[in-house]
Formats: sequence, structure tokens, C-alpha cells
Amino acid sequence: MKLSKFAMITLAVVAIFAFSFGVAYASGWNYAGCWSPYPNCVGAADVYTDAQGRYWQCSACGTTTNPGPSTCYLSGDLGAIGYWCDPGGPAES
Repeated sequence: MKLSKFAMITLAVVAIFAFSFGVAYASGWNYAGCWSPYPNCVGAADVYTDAQGRYWQCSACGTTTNPGPSTCYLSGDLGAIGYWCDPGGPAES
């Protein structure tokens, strides 16, 4: 069965809304550092950890004003991959 482009977009939007309402807004977010998947720090983003210790990528480094589930996205274990672009990030702790 092949879905039309419209049907795929509709399903994606519905899934995003369904999951976003199921996520509780975590309190206790802490700045973890500036992180990039590249050693030259191209595309680096502010990273925060929530109360459960999960990593969230937000806006470009130094530009995040209101971190939270509506402005950032949940990432994997960034402490094990990629590069911390600011001194003292989790990789250097």
C-alpha cells in the first residue's frame, strides 16, 4: 500500500501532536554545554539535561532563551558521541 504525500504528512503531524501532549514539562533543566556532531563545531547547538538526566538539543549555541520540550528535541547520549564545543562540557568533566 502506498500512501500519498498528503496522507504521510497528516500522519506525521498527528504523531507529533500525540507525543507532545504525552510529554510532561520537566522541571530542573540544566545547561550541559554547546554540542556538535562535527569536530569543527559546525551546526553546534545548546544542550540541556532534564530532571531525568536526558539530553535535549535546542537552538544554536548561545541563542536558546526558553529551553523546554516545545523548543528543544530529545537526543541520545550526547556524552558518548559528537563533540563538546565549549570548555568544561560533560566530555571534560
